[in-house]
Amino acid sequence: MGTEMCWRWAEGPIAGCGGWGGAGPLEGGDTWVGPQRAFWLQDPPPSGGGLGGSCRDRGGRLRSDACFSGSVPSRGAVGGRHLPFGCQYAAIARGSGPETEVEQGLWRLTGPLWAPGTPEGVPYTGLGLSGWGRSGQVFAHARCLMFSLPSCLPQPGSELVGPHRYGCLSGVRVRTVVSGSCAAHSLLITTEGKLWSWGRNEKGQLGHGDTKRVEAPRLLEGLSHEVIVSAACGRNHTLALTETGSVFAFGENKMGQLGLGNQTDAVPSPAQIMYNGQPITKMACGAEFSMIMDCKGNLYSFGCPEYGQLGHNSDGKFIARAQRIEYDCELVPRRVAIFIEKTKDGQILPVPNVVVRDVACGANHTLVLDSQKRVFSWGFGGYGRLGHAEQKDEMVPRLVKLFDFPGRGASQIYAGYTCSFAVSEVGGLFFWGATNTSRESTMYPKAVQDLCGWRIRSLACGKSSIIVAADESTISWGPSPTFGELGYGDHKPKSSTAAQEVKTLDGIFTEQVAMGYSHSLVIARDESETEKEKIKKLPEYNPRTL
Repeated sequence: MGTEMCWRWAEGPIAGCGGWGGAGPLEGGDTWVGPQRAFWLQDPPPSGGGLGGSCRDRGGRLRSDACFSGSVPSRGAVGGRHLPFGCQYAAIARGSGPETEVEQGLWRLTGPLWAPGTPEGVPYTGLGLSGWGRSGQVFAHARCLMFSLPSCLPQPGSELVGPHRYGCLSGVRVRTVVSGSCAAHSLLITTEGKLWSWGRNEKGQLGHGDTKRVEAPRLLEGLSHEVIVSAACGRNHTLALTETGSVFAFGENKMGQLGLGNQTDAVPSPAQIMYNGQPITKMACGAEFSMIMDCKGNLYSFGCPEYGQLGHNSDGKFIARAQRIEYDCELVPRRVAIFIEKTKDGQILPVPNVVVRDVACGANHTLVLDSQKRVFSWGFGGYGRLGHAEQKDEMVPRLVKLFDFPGRGASQIYAGYTCSFAVSEVGGLFFWGATNTSRESTMYPKAVQDLCGWRIRSLACGKSSIIVAADESTISWGPSPTFGELGYGDHKPKSSTAAQEVKTLDGIFTEQVAMGYSHSLVIARDESETEKEKIKKLPEYNPRTL
């Protein structure tokens, strides 16, 4: 154990140290940690990621298979298991350039990277649990992401690859379930307007006044006096909307994403944002930024401006001491005032009188739907997620041309980690961006032919997986690697590049779906005795309550 080894990862060599097995290939030529292996870099990678100079593409952007570093303890116990040797850096491929998980949150390593699915392994950081039904019948097709505590799972390292009822919510009637493509925590709102939260909590994003992980849904006492109608999850922060139009925020505030007028590491209890305008009606969260919309259709943003995702015609960069780049974050809600369109010859024209009706956020990009059924997008342009047939970042909302024609407007919008979706007013589903960043990107909206003719009721995106409630079915797809979030069940393929019906939910009507980074949540109807019986036959999941 601890033997020095050299592996070839993507296009360049990386020195690794470790035991516990070997490494295996992934799609696109990436190398991932194989069963029972922790993979560490001995030395910090050079500028650009350390892949022999191959970490940047011709446009100068970091490649999706670049490796990045993050400090880890040199020696000691992690989750009850001891590191057999000391190393200073960890590496993971499959980031999306500057959005790499190692640098910005979900894969913030504090211990050995145990491989998925091993009998003794600890799945990656974070916690993603279950979904639930409106009558309290709760089930999930999810990967349980437990952070450094293998004993929390029924079988350490296991995954929930099919729907499970959440037994601890028996009798709780649920109206809405919430997570996000960057999030490893989950929320539910009951029919009485009470907010429950559980999952990862290292920045207080669950709102319980501490930073302890919560493994089962728990009532958020700090908002028990409010009637909550909506909520949104960022990577490490949460927003909650009351029936009176007030917004409460909690979790990480390092980039001002809570809108409290300051920058602090963590705010573990709900605090009302600094805003005194018209009542808020909708909200959305990106990785480290937030959007709110008032009842008049005005849009406001706050948090990290790094890729222009706030829509204020700036990425906020400035040179601080020692030539270090920092960002001028928006600490309170600021109105998004400019909307534009670009002509074929490159001329920029203002789009006046935009009244926003809906907003959605990916990791670092934003979509809005306006009162004229037009779609605007801005922020990080990588992989074509903005739908403008180019990968250029956009600093202000820019019109997506496809939906600016009579009869071709949009009725719904959804944003994934590196992709976007819209449902047209005639019911067609359109996709742009990428779910598998090692494959070809879709640079502008294209119809999803596999779902042609389906009436889409609800759609949600994880890191690279999609789940849809349409007609009488639940449909999902996502490229490898997946961790059970597609819900296909035991002894079935875990991934699919084409949309497939979730047969484990046959006969169960899904009213709403939500997805976290790699877990899925659904609300199931239980109006008839037949529906109740089908739900009752699903396995029950009862994680230990701390």
